[in-house]
Amino acid sequence: MKDFEIDQTIREALVAENDEWLNDLDPAIHESIIEVFKGKTWWVATYAFFVMLALTVLAAFSAWNFFHAEATRELVGWATGFLFCATSIGMIKIWYFIEMGKNSVTREIKRFELQLARVTSQIENA
Repeated sequence: MKDFEIDQTIREALVAENDEWLNDLDPAIHESIIEVFKGKTWWVATYAFFVMLALTVLAAFSAWNFFHAEATRELVGWATGFLFCATSIGMIKIWYFIEMGKNSVTREIKRFELQLARVTSQIENA
């Protein structure tokens, strides 16, 4: 019987005015992207961004030269350069999305802690 009372208290706490406030905590996608540049490792994200820009320019340069190369050796060299740049860009983007996911998980844990603290205070006050 006591478990039912605790469950009911939890449901009431989650359904109350907290729902509207908690739903406002979810940022839009552009806010999630910018959030990576505001954390403790903002300098790593900035560095990765500029490296990715440089690799994009190098990939475009390699692709341009690949299509204008005449010898087979040149074709292989420019293709290798392009593939290296494209793979590196992909790895940087994977790291960036992992950082976005980490921020999202951290936000959800903090939200859960807040809900748990509110339910605990309601149980203690009851």
